[in-house]
Amino acid sequence: MRLKETIRKVLREETEKDLSRLMEEILNNALVRHHENICKIKVTAPWNIESPDNKKYGNYAVTTYFISGPNTKFWPRTQAIRQNETEIMDEALNLIYDWFGKSVFLHYKHVNECE
Repeated sequence: MRLKETIRKVLREETEKDLSRLMEEILNNALVRHHENICKIKVTAPWNIESPDNKKYGNYAVTTYFISGPNTKFWPRTQAIRQNETEIMDEALNLIYDWFGKSVFLHYKHVNECE
């Protein structure tokens, strides 16, 4: 009986552990350094996701901040630029799944410059 309790405790602790900071670090090191059109990548834990319908989510949210807009090098947003952004987001998805075995929600935002 004690073994089952121990296993449940370990599983509960693993699911409650916030991996967002570690995920962010990996993504920023792997992607932001190698792509000049990304400012940063932000990862939000499922329990910190705010939704208008107050639903609970089970997946982390990954938001990629792309440089885009008038007076930037990446304007206008041609099909090639959009394709590049899609490939970067796919790479982020694969990195998280390969490292952590977790699915994520992917989001993106466009900014004129990095903060």
